[in-house]
Amino acid sequence: MHRIGVVCCLFTAVTAFADNESPPYATEADFLTDVPVVLSASRLKQPAADAPVSITVLDRETIRAAGVIDVVDLLQLVPGMQVAHPSGAQSVATYHGLAEEFSRRLQVLVDGRSVYLPVNSSPDWSNIGVALDDIERVEIVQGSNAPAYGSNAFFGAINIITRAPFLDRGFYTRATAGSLDLRNLVVRGTGSLGKLDTRLTGQFRSDDGFDAHHDSKMLRMLGLSSVYAPDANNSYELQLGYSGGTFGVGESVGVDNADKVDPGRDAKIEMSWGLLRWRTILPEDAELQVQYYRNRHDAQDRFRIGPISSIIGVPPGLVPILLGGEPDQYLERGMYDGVAKRDDAELQHTVTLLPEWRLVWGLGARIERYTNPMVYDRDDAVIEQSQRLFWHTEWRGSSALVFNAGAMTEHNGDFGTHTSSRLALNYHATARQTFRVAASRAVRMPSMFENSVNLRVRFNDGIVADEITHSADDLEPERLRTYELGYLSEFPQWRVVLDAKVYREYLYGLINAVTDYFYPDPYVHNGALVLQNAGDVRTQGLDLRVNWRPQPKRFVTFQYGYEEVSGQYLRTRNPDAYEDASLHAPRHTVSVLGATPLFAGVDGSLGYYFVDKMRWNDVIDAQSHHRFDARLSHDFVAYGATGEIALIVQNVTDSQYGDFRSENLFARRTYVQFNMQL
Repeated sequence: MHRIGVVCCLFTAVTAFADNESPPYATEADFLTDVPVVLSASRLKQPAADAPVSITVLDRETIRAAGVIDVVDLLQLVPGMQVAHPSGAQSVATYHGLAEEFSRRLQVLVDGRSVYLPVNSSPDWSNIGVALDDIERVEIVQGSNAPAYGSNAFFGAINIITRAPFLDRGFYTRATAGSLDLRNLVVRGTGSLGKLDTRLTGQFRSDDGFDAHHDSKMLRMLGLSSVYAPDANNSYELQLGYSGGTFGVGESVGVDNADKVDPGRDAKIEMSWGLLRWRTILPEDAELQVQYYRNRHDAQDRFRIGPISSIIGVPPGLVPILLGGEPDQYLERGMYDGVAKRDDAELQHTVTLLPEWRLVWGLGARIERYTNPMVYDRDDAVIEQSQRLFWHTEWRGSSALVFNAGAMTEHNGDFGTHTSSRLALNYHATARQTFRVAASRAVRMPSMFENSVNLRVRFNDGIVADEITHSADDLEPERLRTYELGYLSEFPQWRVVLDAKVYREYLYGLINAVTDYFYPDPYVHNGALVLQNAGDVRTQGLDLRVNWRPQPKRFVTFQYGYEEVSGQYLRTRNPDAYEDASLHAPRHTVSVLGATPLFAGVDGSLGYYFVDKMRWNDVIDAQSHHRFDARLSHDFVAYGATGEIALIVQNVTDSQYGDFRSENLFARRTYVQFNMQL
C-alpha cells in the first residue's frame, strides 16, 4: 500500500493548480472536457463529481476514434478492466481480474435491459443485439454497483445507451471488410410519423476467427426502437429485436481429449427481446417510470462423441468388459443446447423532497426459465424467481458536501433475502476538484447455472457414464466489501480532467469449480468439478484516468490500473490444493487513445494497449502483451450524401500475442470501412 499512499500525496499536491472561481456544478458548459452527467451510478442524473462511485463514459467520438470492430473491445479504455478472446466467437471482460472465459460478476445493460444469460452466467458479447453505429455512449461503473442494479453488478456495471431515434434522420449504411475474412454490413433507416420516432437497424456479420480453432461466426441482427411522445410530460418506448446465427464452439481449454469429447462444431444461437417503457413527468420535479422486458435465448448444440473406444483408447471389444457390459457406442451431448427465458418488470419513482434532497426508489420482479437436459440432467425447466426493492438518496449538506446513500434488497427463492448497500461522501474542495470517500457492501446470489448445474454424460440406456460438473448442496452467496478514496479534478486552462481512486476490496466465499478426485464417478473414476464457496480474496490498487480534450475531435485519453491481489481458494479436493489468487489479475494495465484532425476532411487516431500477465480459468496463463492500433479516415460529401471512408489497422507492429489461449495469436489486422448517410 505504500505506492497508494504516495499517489494520495501527489493528488493533494496537485490541487494547488485547480481553478476555484467557477460554479462547481456547471463546468461542462464552460469548456470542452469529459465531465458528463451520468445515469448509471445511482439511477439519479448526476454530474460525475457528485456520483458515489468512479465512472467512465465513452462517447461517440471516442468510440469512432478507437476503431474497434466489437463493442467489448471498447472496455480496454477503462482503467482496471481486462478484455480477452478465448476464441474468435467468444469474448470476455472483467474488472480487477478474477474471471474465467465466462465473466459472472459484471452486469451489462442495453438501454436498461439486462443481457446477462443464465446459460453461462455472463453476457454473450458476440450477440448482445446492438450495432456500434447506434450507440450514443457507454457508461462503465468502476466498482460494485449491486446497490443500484442488483446481484449481477457485483464487480461493476456496463450500461450501453443507444441514440434516441429522433437524433437521426434518413438512411445510413456502413460496410467493413478485412482480416479474418470479416464481412460486416449495417443498414439503418430512421424517420418520424407525427409524434412517433422510429429507428430500424439491420446487421450482417461474419468472420473466420483464429486460425488454430474452429471459431468462425455468422450473425444476423434486426432491431426496432420507437419512441412516442404525445406531450411534454409523457413518453412511450418500444424496442424489439432478433439476433442469431452460427458460432464455432468446442475444444474446451483444460479438458482431456477435448477434440474427442468437445469437438469443434457450429452451434446455432438465436436471441430475441422486447422492451416496453413508460415515463411521465410529475409535478415538483418528480418522475415515474414503468418498464417490462423479455429476453429469449435459444441454442441448438446437440452433437455426438465417440465411439467410446476411441475416447478411452482401447479396442472396441474391451469396452463391455471395462464398462459393466455397456457396448461400444456413440454418446449424445449438448453443452449449449437449451432455451432460456427472462421476464422482468420494474417501477421506478424519482422525487425531489427538498431543494437539497432527492430520492429514487422502486421495486421489481423477475422470473427466469432455462431448459437444458444435458446441463441440468432434467427434462423440465429450471425456474428461478426473485423480487427486489431499491432506493438511493442524494442530499446536499452544503455547497461543498454531497452525501449519497443507497441499497438494494433482493429475495431469491433458494437463497433468501439479502441487501447490498453503499454510502459515499463527496467533498468539493474547490469549484474544480472533488474528493470522494465511499464504502459498499454487495451480495451476489449464485447464478442459475452455479446453483443448479448437474452436467453428466449418460449411456444410450440412461445409465450415468461420467460425472462432470455439479453444484454443491451448501452453496452460499458471494459477499464483497469495498472501500475507496476518489479524486476528480478539472484543469480548464489545460482542458484536462483527472479522475483517480485508490481502493480495497474484500471478496468472501468466492465460488469456484473445485476438482474433487474422490467424487463418486461410475466408470472413469477421475472425480468431478464441484461449484462451491472456495476461499477469500483481497484486492487493492489504483485506477487513474486523464483526459485532455481541447476540441470534440482532438483529444488524448490515458488510463492506468494498478492491482495487488492476495488470498487463496480451493482448487482440488482429496488431496486439497489451493490456488494463489494473486495470479488472477494483472499488476499493471495501460491504455492511451489520441485523436486529431490532420487536415481538411481527414482525421487520425492512435491507440496503445498494455496488459500485464494474468491467469484465466485456473489453468490459462496469458503473458503480458502490448499493441498499437491506428485509424485514418476521410469525410466526404457527394450528391447530397455525407460519408466517411476509413482504414483501421489493429496491432500495427504485428507483435503477435495470445490474450487468453496461447495458440490464438492476435496478429496484425487490417480493415477498410465505408459509411454513408442520406
